[in-house]
Amino acid sequence: MAESLQQAEPMGMVLDTATALERVEGDRELLQELAQMFLEHAPVMMAELREACDRRDGDALQRAAHSLKGSAGNLAADEVCETARNLELMGHSGDLSDCPRLLAELEAEMARLEAALAELA
Repeated sequence: MAESLQQAEPMGMVLDTATALERVEGDRELLQELAQMFLEHAPVMMAELREACDRRDGDALQRAAHSLKGSAGNLAADEVCETARNLELMGHSGDLSDCPRLLAELEAEMARLEAALAELA
């Protein structure tokens, strides 16, 4: 399993495995459990974001993006966190004009993250 963690390391910005391991005090099994939980919940979180964007619901977008940002933050997935943060701020502002573009960017980043996390789980 340590090999899987090392393989995820070259993903660089997608997943900072060293930082994620620090956050769980070096407990590789716990990190793998967190990765698995994220993979299980990611489709629901992304569906909530898509719905909020489609409905032009700033409050729902803000809540869903905040939730995703926190979950990705636990895994040191900085790119996903940053894009989710931008969606969260967009929801807060109520100006959702750029929502489709940011959501597409987030979906691409999530695909890369999910691939990296699959190596951990």
